[in-house]
Amino acid sequence: MIKESAPHVYRHQLENIIKEKNCKTTQGVLDILYGNHWNDYQTDFVIKYRSVKIPPQTFAQRLNTLWVYPLFVVFMPFRYLLYGRSHVDEDSRLGRMVSFLIGEI
Repeated sequence: MIKESAPHVYRHQLENIIKEKNCKTTQGVLDILYGNHWNDYQTDFVIKYRSVKIPPQTFAQRLNTLWVYPLFVVFMPFRYLLYGRSHVDEDSRLGRMVSFLIGEI
């Protein structure tokens, strides 16, 4: 049963519930969170997933893709010869610059 307005449960509250029900296995913890098949998956918790929202590209970033991608295609063989790979890591200086120019890689 899905409840529309379920209270937020904090970590210490969940730890206390797990200790009260004496769960020793991961199956027991999953039964607390999601319910088990004997009670038709009824639970007091609502599991919410959070995802990161990527901001939309600006006009300048879309315009930058017209020259950044062809430049990468031209220099891809040289990057492979120098570094052994042709892709760009987001953690490198070049990756951060490209991410700034065209948005998310």
